Amino acid sequence: MLIWNKPKSVTIDCFTPVQAIADNVPIAHAKEVTPKFFKELNTPKKDPNLVTAGIKSDIKDCQALIDINNRGIVVPLWCSLLFQGNFVEDEKGFTDYHHKWSITDANYSGMQPFNPLDWGVDSQKVHNMKQIYYQFKSPWRIKSNKYVQFIQTNTFWHHMSHDFFVMNGVLDYYHQNAVSCIYAIGKKKDQEVELPAGTPVMQILPLEKVNLKIKIHCVTEQEWNKLAPYFMFWNKNALRLRKIRK
Repeated sequence: MLIWNKPKSVTIDCFTPVQAIADNVPIAHAKEVTPKFFKELNTPKKDPNLVTAGIKSDIKDCQALIDINNRGIVVPLWCSLLFQGNFVEDEKGFTDYHHKWSITDANYSGMQPFNPLDWGVDSQKVHNMKQIYYQFKSPWRIKSNKYVQFIQTNTFWHHMSHDFFVMNGVLDYYHQNAVSCIYAIGKKKDQEVELPAGTPVMQILPLEKVNLKIKIHCVTEQEWNKLAPYFMFWNKNALRLRKIRK
């Protein structure tokens, strides 16, 4: 039997040079990472008082939540992090916001050269900004075997922290392979955000219906670094970045 409009199959190859990351906190299908709060909810039961509906409305019946949780891939945090910040008034009466990140999990902090605190987008000197922006150094490179656009978005339903959110964006992993992790944290008094290792911090969803396959590869640092170069080219009068592919 012919099946029309069958979704195309797309393979996502995920590369890391750290075996512990590949073993303990790999990139996974979103449907394999069920939010903790969702697991703890009671299963909906039939209500004998309802004649037509049959089942009480319940969050576990929410098709929108179920659908998004089953799409795309999830990138977990590869070490435990603690963010601390507070407003401080200096001797001249100016209020500044002091903040710091610290790694709290010794099992992951030794994964050099992928200390996530190496790359910082410093907004500390901009006093009128309400957020601190930070870019984590990712231990992943991703390659797609077909051109598909993805949207990079949040996983609020996993960590329930709206003080910590991903800067959304649309990208593809056919022409580039960097897993960019740019986050914003709201400035608050006595602010503290704790993110354990393995916390799903970013979800990547395809903008079209596809069958995604994930392959995890642990490679040498030399092989991993070869995935990084880009070169510039002109396409339809627009300057773009394109990955050097084999």
